Formats: sequence, C-alpha cells, structure tokens
Amino acid sequence: MLGRRRMFSRNGARFWTLARDTQDPENWSERYEIATWFDYLRLNERITRDDAGYFEELAKLEKAVNGPSVRRTILYQPRTLTGDSPPDTSMPF
Repeated sequence: MLGRRRMFSRNGARFWTLARDTQDPENWSERYEIATWFDYLRLNERITRDDAGYFEELAKLEKAVNGPSVRRTILYQPRTLTGDSPPDTSMPF
C-alpha cells in the first residue's frame, strides 16, 4: 500500500489514508482527494508497469467475489451565507 500511496501522490492525490474497520478487521478503506474530476480520470489512466504491479499484488489480497467496492464522492463547499440570501448552487463548470 505504501507503493500505491507513492504512485497516487506522484500523480496528484492528496490526503491519502488507509483505515482498517474496527468491526470487520479484514475490511480496509483507502481514501484520497483529487483536485478535479479531470485529474481523477487522468490519475487512473497514468499507470506505469511498476504501478500495475501494485494493482496485481492488491488483487491477490482481495477476498470479495466481485472485487473491491469503490465509492466516489464530490466535495461541495457552499459559500458563506449572508443575511437571507439563498446559497449559490451554481456549479463552476
């Protein structure tokens, strides 16, 4: 996992963490942040041969029949509200 962390950090990931579930010690969660969706897509396309080796090693550890579950979230930080004005819900793209 340290190799995977280095790979992701090299390609723009921030705040990488690895956590173990206290109720199910065989369940691990990896979390990291990417600045933009485009950067996330690029991160997953930029894989070297060495990087591919990390994925192969991790696949050997995976016990789920359908592979690891992946959840993607998008962080939204609303602007500070002033007075009775409604929040700006427009997206920057």
